[in-house]
Amino acid sequence: MSKTLPSSLELGSNLAVEVRTLEEGHHFTIETGPSEYVIVILTGTCSVKIESSEQMFDHLGGRTSVFDGVTTSVYLPKSCQAYIEANSSTTSVALVSAHAHTEREAYVIMPNEVRIEHRGQASWQREVHTIITDSHKTDALIVGETFSTTGVWSAYPPHRHDLDQLPNESNHDEIFYFRIEPDTGFAVQVSYETAASPKQASIIQHEDFLSVNEGYHSFVAAAGHKFYYLWALAGKNRNFVMHVDEQYDWLE
Repeated sequence: MSKTLPSSLELGSNLAVEVRTLEEGHHFTIETGPSEYVIVILTGTCSVKIESSEQMFDHLGGRTSVFDGVTTSVYLPKSCQAYIEANSSTTSVALVSAHAHTEREAYVIMPNEVRIEHRGQASWQREVHTIITDSHKTDALIVGETFSTTGVWSAYPPHRHDLDQLPNESNHDEIFYFRIEPDTGFAVQVSYETAASPKQASIIQHEDFLSVNEGYHSFVAAAGHKFYYLWALAGKNRNFVMHVDEQYDWLE
């Protein structure tokens, strides 16, 4: 059975992720309006021109696949017009956006500015790249990428972030965008509301989107397939705190 894949996903009015793929020389324009954006270059290279400030960022990116090293990204503030042009035969970018209230200048996040962490161990180890860190100025967005080897758990132990109960938990909506190599693979998301609730499972395929705004969640990749996801968070503030299910505290 064939499957029609969406190219974007919105979660309420405050968070959205869209993926666009362009051939060399093709371009598009973003009018950010009341939102801030992070352009994550998934594959290929592109140039970004900021019309209002005449900033020009040339030939950014260069990955041949999302598994090929660390990405380059561009932050776009609210009330901004940006022109994006593909410089390679095929360029794929993710456009992450959320409502913003502060006017800023655009800036580039180079690969050496991405925070790289190795989390978990054994069958739940993964590599996490935080693109927008605490040192980057945004109003709401926190953005990153996670990479897993074959057949392991990710975003594990199960955690949630839907209650304003700082310093123990923050309320942040989240959208995921997935790529699986080879693309014949799949992953499984396990989710549940409380520790006592029945657990539910959903199948994730290559280039799927998924939104999470409540409950515990975690993923496991199929054997023989590498697993990648872009994750985008937005909340009332940038103090992101996830709450791990107490049953699995010993696995942290």
